Amino acid sequence: DDAAPLRVATLNLQYFASFPEDRSVGVQKLKSAFGGPEAPDVICVQEGLAGSKVLQDIGYELKVCAGVRGVAQSVREMVYDDEAALKTCKHGLEKGILCNQLYVRAGSSWIVEEAGVERISSDLFLAGGGDRVSGK
Repeated sequence: DDAAPLRVATLNLQYFASFPEDRSVGVQKLKSAFGGPEAPDVICVQEGLAGSKVLQDIGYELKVCAGVRGVAQSVREMVYDDEAALKTCKHGLEKGILCNQLYVRAGSSWIVEEAGVERISSDLFLAGGGDRVSGK
């Protein structure tokens, strides 16, 4: 079998809290991390933001996004309105839809035949108390 090895990477964008303000600087950092002759075929993004296709800038195609499919929460909901966590967000991003995404490198020999999303969170309400946050 002469199939090329499948290279997979994960990337937690943490709702862009630490992504450089200058997008071109961020893109350069992504290129240095995921470029080169052994670039991953697939990048699985955790805590990305729906509508932000930052990996397209380095040659990856978005194949599925939980936010686009309606299976995601806003950043504010995800952090249970915790003000300390929200202060790490760049202005306006707390309203963004936090989601997981799957990207495939343009020119990869691997093809996505099927893609989907599934909600795995519950409707439980956290009571909090003390210094703990509460919410759904």
